[in-house]
Amino acid sequence: MREATSIDGSTALPTHAPAAGTALVAGLLAAGLLVGACIAGLAGAADAATRFVALRVEHEALRASAEATVIALRVQVAPEDRGRIGSSAWVELELRDGETVIEHLARAVEVDATGTAHLELTWPPGSWLLEVRIEGGRGHEEGVWKGPIRVPQLATGEPTPVPPAASPRPAEPPPPRPEPAEAPAPPATPAPRPQQISTPVAQDAEPATTDLGTWGHAAPDQVELTVVVTARNQPVRGLTAHDLRLELDGDDVPVTALGDGSAAPARVALAVDLSASMSEHLPTLRAQLSRLAVSITSSGGELTLLTVPPGPEAPTAPEDAGDAGPEVRLDWDATAEDVAGALDAANAPGPVDLAGLIASASGRLDRGGRSFLVVVTDGGEQGSREGWEQAVAAVETSGAQVLLIGFRSDDLGRRTRRRLDDLVASSGGRSYMLRDTQTLSLVCDYFAELIDASYALRAPSPGGTASTASIRVDLEARGPGLETHHPEQVRRRVPPS
Repeated sequence: MREATSIDGSTALPTHAPAAGTALVAGLLAAGLLVGACIAGLAGAADAATRFVALRVEHEALRASAEATVIALRVQVAPEDRGRIGSSAWVELELRDGETVIEHLARAVEVDATGTAHLELTWPPGSWLLEVRIEGGRGHEEGVWKGPIRVPQLATGEPTPVPPAASPRPAEPPPPRPEPAEAPAPPATPAPRPQQISTPVAQDAEPATTDLGTWGHAAPDQVELTVVVTARNQPVRGLTAHDLRLELDGDDVPVTALGDGSAAPARVALAVDLSASMSEHLPTLRAQLSRLAVSITSSGGELTLLTVPPGPEAPTAPEDAGDAGPEVRLDWDATAEDVAGALDAANAPGPVDLAGLIASASGRLDRGGRSFLVVVTDGGEQGSREGWEQAVAAVETSGAQVLLIGFRSDDLGRRTRRRLDDLVASSGGRSYMLRDTQTLSLVCDYFAELIDASYALRAPSPGGTASTASIRVDLEARGPGLETHHPEQVRRRVPPS
């Protein structure tokens, strides 16, 4: 017999928290899904700009794995908060037995249209205390859930529902986040790399790929874009052109080539804001971007690094920034050691032309392959509307996905933030705004995973060789639970003469 238990919990909020998040009524669903009340107040743990969200957490046993159990965990944001949390979030989980930490991990996740982030985890059987913390990709939304969880011992190949657990008790406010450190130590229990999920592909289909190193420029009548496919927030490999359905400007078109890591090399442009306000982040940033570079180059990929040379001490308008534009600090043969050396110090006293930096870096992604633009900034910039329009056009022409590492600062204006968010979303990329560098290694690891599992896709351009206008892209992956991440619009690349 299946049982259902209702839970009613509420928690007082700090005076600056929205009233809508003061309580959450949740039920324990059938099949043993654990549901808990969100602890929506973090007294003294966040700044006055933080907004709190209500959560529901559910878990279900999937299958046995050696002496452990594979658990499907669903973290759902309350309906009134879904618009604020966005489509990308950062989730931290801590599984404890009293004061002993069984597992601690942090992971970037995608939030679907129902406000749910799906994770698949392997935990030891037993009764534990689980704490879940979620933070929106925009950096201003946060929520905490805490309650007991029972992980059953399953026989191999025998999935069973998790029995109902006791109602969770309100969580104590977590301790304040530590102050930023110049080089934070890794967590006591390192977060595991996400498990790869395989998915069935058409048996009669051969991958539409070419040999590594021969994936050159797209033909004049083709468009090219970078695609990532995920299931439960984990990258999916092994797809072929037959597993995708593509529309360009509303018309079905064939995928003429699909290159994975064995066929199409990764081309990554690093656009790094080295303004003076970034100085405190540089030691850790240098180390983590070097690690990212190792991941890219060790699998046959290439990277380039662009920054902005020194400008005036305090420019007040774009035209005061001088004639010096973005500088190609490292060319395509750069190594991880080169990246570390190029980020030795801040070099721009005043705000940078961030739009110009993005446009120039995107323009370098004209070599074909799986293209990514990694932007690192704290948002202090001098740019014009025309400059941002040029940046958008350059990203669309590159077919690249934009991966943003942002640091919150007083220099990050609302307009710049909106432009960055729109640019990332329209490219199918990811955006994370960090308080400090303590989770930077996890973000870089996640970006490395996405780059490694990505595909380069080519298809006929609707306008043939004459069109350079924006082309609307709709792409679906054939298979249950698969999500595609890709540019919403692309432009045909004009091959270099």
